[in-house]
Amino acid sequence: LVDGADGPLKARVYTPLAAGVGQQPAILYFHGGGFVVGDLDGHEMICIRLAHASRCRVVSIDYRLAPEHKFPCAHDDALAAYDWLLRRAPDLSIDPERIIVAGDSAGGNLAAFLCQEMVRTGGQEPAFQLLFYPLVQFVDIKSKGLSFQEGFFISPGLFDFFKGSYIGTETDPMDKRVSPLFAPAEDF
Repeated sequence: LVDGADGPLKARVYTPLAAGVGQQPAILYFHGGGFVVGDLDGHEMICIRLAHASRCRVVSIDYRLAPEHKFPCAHDDALAAYDWLLRRAPDLSIDPERIIVAGDSAGGNLAAFLCQEMVRTGGQEPAFQLLFYPLVQFVDIKSKGLSFQEGFFISPGLFDFFKGSYIGTETDPMDKRVSPLFAPAEDF
């Protein structure tokens, strides 16, 4: 368990055989699922492969999901998990100066947000961010033309479902925390 913003969160640490001894780099991973679905089990294979290929420990976080936990719950959990990992790094043989944040889809949103939030607040910035098909804006996908794209994408209806479930009508979809693509240049 790791510290979340509002209580403990489930997490898994994947340690590859080639991780080495002493304080080593690590990857803090946030799963995708539109902030509504997804969990540790569904993203286990990507974490195993990432740990093996990078030779780094991967710490995967099971943050709170909508619609029970609307914005900014997942974002707050991401910040809390990062803070927890920075504090606990020595206990896990992790170098706190070499923590990478990563995620796919909504998890990519959390990783991008976390990096920008560290810039905004003067916190310890991650060493690197790794984003897999990140959801970096919650404004619109209908006008983006989905034909001939590589990788994963979601339909406009599913996008609207995720958007309604997580940010609803209470949050401005241009809010830089939920749409990090639209953050000012100084946040990058």
